[in-house]
Amino acid sequence: MKKATTFFRVFLLPAFCLLAAAAVGGAFSISQLPPFPLESNTDLFALGEVFDGGASQTESFSVTVASEAPLVVFGNTRCTGSQLDPFLVRTVLPKGTLALPVSNEDPTRSLDVTLGGTGITARSLSFVSGDVRKETTLTWDFGARSYGTFPAFLAISSDTVSPDTDAARLPFVMTLLRRPDLFEVGFAVGNVEPSRFRTYTFGPADQTIPLRVLAAPNDRLWVRLRNWGINTVNVEGSELVRNRYLFGEASADIPHIFPGFGALLRSFRFVGMTVSPDLHLTGVGGYRLDVTYDISLDVVPYTPLFTPLAMGSATLQAISTDIPQGLDEVVLLTNIGPVTFEEVHPLYVPSVRNVFKAFQFSISVDQTIPPGKYPGLPFLVSWEFSSADLLTVWDAATIADFEASMETVQDQTTAIFEKIHLFKHFEEGAVNLVNLAGNSWRNFFEAGYDPTTGRFTVTFRLLLVDSPDEAVVALDDGGIGYLIIYDGAYDGLLLDPLCLALSSGGLPPPVPTGSGDGEGGGCSLGFIPAGWVLLLIPLGTLTYRRKSIRRN
Repeated sequence: MKKATTFFRVFLLPAFCLLAAAAVGGAFSISQLPPFPLESNTDLFALGEVFDGGASQTESFSVTVASEAPLVVFGNTRCTGSQLDPFLVRTVLPKGTLALPVSNEDPTRSLDVTLGGTGITARSLSFVSGDVRKETTLTWDFGARSYGTFPAFLAISSDTVSPDTDAARLPFVMTLLRRPDLFEVGFAVGNVEPSRFRTYTFGPADQTIPLRVLAAPNDRLWVRLRNWGINTVNVEGSELVRNRYLFGEASADIPHIFPGFGALLRSFRFVGMTVSPDLHLTGVGGYRLDVTYDISLDVVPYTPLFTPLAMGSATLQAISTDIPQGLDEVVLLTNIGPVTFEEVHPLYVPSVRNVFKAFQFSISVDQTIPPGKYPGLPFLVSWEFSSADLLTVWDAATIADFEASMETVQDQTTAIFEKIHLFKHFEEGAVNLVNLAGNSWRNFFEAGYDPTTGRFTVTFRLLLVDSPDEAVVALDDGGIGYLIIYDGAYDGLLLDPLCLALSSGGLPPPVPTGSGDGEGGGCSLGFIPAGWVLLLIPLGTLTYRRKSIRRN
């Protein structure tokens, strides 16, 4: 496996400790490997040059402590943690146990063996002088999770060895799989490899996946497939090329997609905006699978306008695109005058509680507008915040738990918006835009966490309108959500304050993904945080609902 990505350096590296040393030394090439399906409820699987053929699979294992370092025993092969790249305990049981024999090669010494990790019941086993062999139990409980990976470890400690040293730790990854097979397909749009995806899950059956995306001519469609089933598969795609194989976010030098592994594919650039890709999955080693996911792609083109407006943690990129349906009174600007963009103290948005980030901006209109029309300007907005920002509203322990949860959640967008919402501030009050977007809120917002920088990012599309009305409309234009802000004064200025705050309630239930039954529109008053926009939405009908609150 190659040490290549943020996820590997920050999530898997602390969990795997010595695996990075093997990656630095160079990844080994595997030309042909057996399919290694999960045939029982639980087994062990590992890649590593120490194995004949580069990989091994077993239904039980033991640990030997030699020279105060743990060694895994796969059959007749003894391995250090640095020789396993990665080491997986694979299971279809959300809750279960696995017996783990432990041997002490030097019974004259005393030592402790500790198991721990996400979803793992912490357990210690003590060897006193004279003890040679004991047995402990690896016990896990992943609650409501139905699939995913969870970092875990076995550590050795004694009078002379700390359990925190690399040599004393044996990292592994609990991998929860599904029977029958389940595939997670994630989509993103951009001209470089993205860090956030809109994800859906599908079974092993042909399916059409309708998607509507907002894209620039040099953008690509990126497709990430994760195999959460018990069988090994291959993936190909028409108008898609494989970028790399994955374990987590790290590149993996493998010939197939083993259970728990994945692949990243990309389309050609959207020059001409005609792309009709599909994913074709086939089974390996006797597994009879022949499935096609046909991606029905509708590309809405946009062109960046002007220099991006950047202020500290927030960036606004003005764009030129087709005006959303239902906005006949709005003329999109192609020229603007002076711009003011600044971060403000939360005291300047008194109508919202628990605010930890706020900004306001003013954009001058420099364009003649026909009578009866109002000038408007759409933006792609990106807003970042860090754990330090959250210290004004949370204690350090709560923040640490929130950051740690990002490593294992299946959907970072939902996990972040369960705690943090976006608000539009008015002099008379404020509105929670996430709640008022209704059950199609996922068409408006994206969010993610980068463990390398420790920063969160929230993203959305914003359309500012210089209008005598004071209102916010959340308009879902066939699956592409726009937050439309009427600024309340027809004065040649686009003016607005926005803020990030802790959530004041739960999330609206999202429209079922992958069903094609998404609602076509909605509206809300509120604040909208900035974020690098994912610009990819499931295609619903081209009709839309528009609810709004206006003050005249």
